[in-house]
Amino acid sequence: MAKISFEGLKDVYYAGEDVEGAIILTEVKGLEARSIVIELYYQIIVISSGQRRYGYTKRVDIYKEEIDRDVKFTTDSTRYEFKIHIPEDAPPSIAYEISRRVDWVLRVKLDIPFHRDIVKDIILKVYNSVKPTQSIIENITVENQYARLVIDKNIFEHNETVTGKFIIFNMPSRTKKIRICLYTRLEIKVEEAILTDILASEYEITCIEYDSHKLSINREYTFKLDKNAIWSATYINPDIRTIVYVILKFDIKYAPDIILKAPITIYHEKRRISIKKVSVEETIAETLTEEIMKIMRDGRIRDVVDIRLELGFKYDVDEIIKACNKLVEEGKLEIIEAGELLRKYRIKDIKMVN
Repeated sequence: MAKISFEGLKDVYYAGEDVEGAIILTEVKGLEARSIVIELYYQIIVISSGQRRYGYTKRVDIYKEEIDRDVKFTTDSTRYEFKIHIPEDAPPSIAYEISRRVDWVLRVKLDIPFHRDIVKDIILKVYNSVKPTQSIIENITVENQYARLVIDKNIFEHNETVTGKFIIFNMPSRTKKIRICLYTRLEIKVEEAILTDILASEYEITCIEYDSHKLSINREYTFKLDKNAIWSATYINPDIRTIVYVILKFDIKYAPDIILKAPITIYHEKRRISIKKVSVEETIAETLTEEIMKIMRDGRIRDVVDIRLELGFKYDVDEIIKACNKLVEEGKLEIIEAGELLRKYRIKDIKMVN
């Protein structure tokens, strides 16, 4: 059975970079192929579980080339080198949750006559952000009758600590705590025959909590939000928007929260390009274990077939079993049933369930 693997791929790519590497075909001696095709594309995936339930997928092809055709392999292994450019305006990989994501896929397909096509996919991590065109503005300030929130500047690099200060003017009597948080708002445009909609979700990146009883009125407090994740950068195109902002929130018992919100821009320095190279097995294993944990957090028991179905058949059964067993060794999953043909898993620590 012919096998496809990749060589020379990196763990991270920035928009504007080239994806360079090689395709390695093994166990192909004697086989004939109508064509060998390499593709790079991204797909926007939305699964809505609200009042209007639907699934939406939009695929955007970046590159497609037939690198060989009508070939009869006379040796056991063959190598093809490739170089693919990622456009400057390409969207970043997004994986806040399994139902709202942008996946970048590098695919190689062998068209074998009278047999099922041999296909190998690998998920790439691509980062991008807006290019700051405005000057850095000091002391971005928002306030209301309860508080003032001041951010030291409006533009930050992705690995830079977000700093600022706040002052409480008036503390509602039932306030439990004050929270300073860095949030990302993800907006995805869904266009179908009978539906055009903007689906928005918000994700907390990092947060600092203060006991309301330990804060004084009209006193200035400083803060640092130092877990600014690389995937939290600001990005805008017609289909996808990621907006980053700092909020000050009064968590009030039995009443709506009072919120101050200050938008900021977080960008990537594209000269800081990763040079670490990893094997395709390491890349697949890391991505796969992350995706498995996302779908297992609901606490349900799933067998390997269920997991493969919910992941969209992107991975082989053997790859899923290997990843699940690794998560079992790490104490994150437990085996409920371990038959030769059927393996069932469940999240081990109930506290990890959202």
